[in-house]
Amino acid sequence: MASRTCNRVMGPLMQKDALTRRKSNARTSLPRSRRAVNPMAMYDRLPTDLRVWLRQAVLPWSPRSALRVWRSALEKHGNDPIAAQAYLGQLEQKMLKQDSRKTWGFE
Repeated sequence: MASRTCNRVMGPLMQKDALTRRKSNARTSLPRSRRAVNPMAMYDRLPTDLRVWLRQAVLPWSPRSALRVWRSALEKHGNDPIAAQAYLGQLEQKMLKQDSRKTWGFE
């Protein structure tokens, strides 16, 4: 019975604290948007060769942008998945180089 009394006393305090944390954690100037599709389901539908490359990618690619670039790379390299993966690697290195220059001021 003692634990029940303790829960009644501590429960509302703990709930209020959790709500306060959630509110303060959700404050942002960025616009909110809801995803129309499940990103994991979209990832599961990606071609196998692209998923293999994404597993070792350094940057966090969205499934949508990765598929767009993958299709472009395949078209550019005559549907060769190895060449397309190499192209994605070069593209990612270029993006990292640009970001390091912007972030830290060097390459």
